[in-house]
Amino acid sequence: VSAGVPEVGKGELKRNLPPPPEHYINHNPAHPNCDICNRSKQKREQHKAVPEDDKTLPDKLWQRVSFDHLDAGDWDAVGGRRYGLVQHEWKSNALGFEPSRTRKIGTVEDATRSCAGKHVQEIQELYSDNAPEYKLLKKRLKLPARCSTPRRPNTNAQQERRMYTVGDAIRAKLLQSKLGLPFWAHAGIHYTANHNLTQKNPDGTTPYEALGHKPPKHVYLKPFGCACTFVPPKGEGHKSVSYTHLRAHDTSQQLV
Repeated sequence: VSAGVPEVGKGELKRNLPPPPEHYINHNPAHPNCDICNRSKQKREQHKAVPEDDKTLPDKLWQRVSFDHLDAGDWDAVGGRRYGLVQHEWKSNALGFEPSRTRKIGTVEDATRSCAGKHVQEIQELYSDNAPEYKLLKKRLKLPARCSTPRRPNTNAQQERRMYTVGDAIRAKLLQSKLGLPFWAHAGIHYTANHNLTQKNPDGTTPYEALGHKPPKHVYLKPFGCACTFVPPKGEGHKSVSYTHLRAHDTSQQLV
């Protein structure tokens, strides 16, 4: 550094630079110079991150799973889907998002089985609040339960913060794409799919890799709302159709 020229810290440098192109895929974490982040994300008090050594992480995959619902209120998504079940596998940090029309036990059970696949019976800790459908789910699957108090975020803090993050990402994607609220469920699927492919865990793996998958050779990620072409499998008798409103990266919501 030349004499008389102060050294610029990383935080100050970031505040003076525009977001990198990859930031517009998921808008996570928030960037101080991103207009979309500043307009769509909730402002919350900053807390220090818990040191990795102090975290009580599970010892193996599917040992601990937490989940909760996002409720769109009067704004049903395409297909009449008002709810989105957000599921989190703790060891790999993988996320699943399952839109649905109701919160009935049958819908929640199907979503959980779709997310965990053959690993359902390996779950040892199922974290949720005390909603009736969640309590019944644990009985149906014969899984041990750990419940928190409804409408008391401090008793389920980590999952509540995760729900805030997913909700913020959905708003950011809708604002950036200029799509209406009926597409909020598609935005949720887009966020969780890209999270699993790009988010880095402390050991350097992505959630997708931590679940035992090989890294994809080619990953083309585009911001939500980009034009894309869907080519149906052979034998379905449909021609390729261009959808300007659908997610640009399509993947199965089954985490396994």
